[in-house]
Amino acid sequence: MAGLLSLIRKGAKEITDKLERLRIDVIEETTETTKFSSSLECQFFPEEFSDSKEVEYATIDILGMSHPIYMWVYSGERTISFPIVLVQEFKNYEFKPAPEKAQKGIKKYIRTEDIRFVIKWLRRLTYPFYDVVDKAYPPPLLRLYTPNLKIGYGKNLNMLYVYMTRCDVRYEDLYPDNTPRVAVVDVEFIETRASGEKFLRDRFTDFEDLKLVRR
Repeated sequence: MAGLLSLIRKGAKEITDKLERLRIDVIEETTETTKFSSSLECQFFPEEFSDSKEVEYATIDILGMSHPIYMWVYSGERTISFPIVLVQEFKNYEFKPAPEKAQKGIKKYIRTEDIRFVIKWLRRLTYPFYDVVDKAYPPPLLRLYTPNLKIGYGKNLNMLYVYMTRCDVRYEDLYPDNTPRVAVVDVEFIETRASGEKFLRDRFTDFEDLKLVRR
């Protein structure tokens, strides 16, 4: 991430290459309670991406043995985290495909993003909402698209259903009037399932692309 931020601070021409790469999409899922959907296409593909999975075992200590006996209890959380770099090179916000690329279906964006808007959009995904009788509904279910990483399962290898669990903001550079120029949003998600989906991940059936043979 330091490399990308250094290029941004210098206004280096090499940043153009990064703007042409694939992006991660965060999509707010429409549900029966929210009836609402919106999405964010990240300005850059992150240079760092963390994917961790926990498994819980119980231990039985036996006198005289060199190791305890391990008994599997359950598989724990799968956590996805990465930084979202935001750049606002021009305070007059504009974000659109270049005309010469539009016909080919290739989006090439200019080097500016409305940082304050994006931060609020991301941070709101950690909040509930309340109806007219103050009944609380939880933060939204999200779809996380990660082109070519193949961190999903089955037919959706590039997509996971997730909840956001962390949204931390660092302002790396400000204009003289305190308008953000460069910011980094560290986000964290936990894997979950779609509404109504059977959520029993199997090391064979959910990893068919590995072509494993069950003995």
